[in-house]
Amino acid sequence: MFPPRCPVCKEIVDERYQLCTTCAEKILRLDFSPEVPPPIKKVLRVARYREGLQPLLHKLKFDNNLNVLPALKKILDDVSSREEILNLAKPDDKI
Repeated sequence: MFPPRCPVCKEIVDERYQLCTTCAEKILRLDFSPEVPPPIKKVLRVARYREGLQPLLHKLKFDNNLNVLPALKKILDDVSSREEILNLAKPDDKI
């Protein structure tokens, strides 16, 4: 009766708390920040704040809307299981 929807744009998706293709392309990204203050040598960005995470985090922070937590968890789970992330934290890597 109520199909699952993208937590950001409300487009119909396959499973609950899943991002639609458009939002996933806008939000999820893996890259290293070129602007890193010393003594930090690398900062990995895994999602874009302003393009999609901002409304979810604002709902959580300012509206105390805990209904966004499963969507945020799904985003973190999707990102953390990516091969690029798993290959980053090798003990022999020099930063």
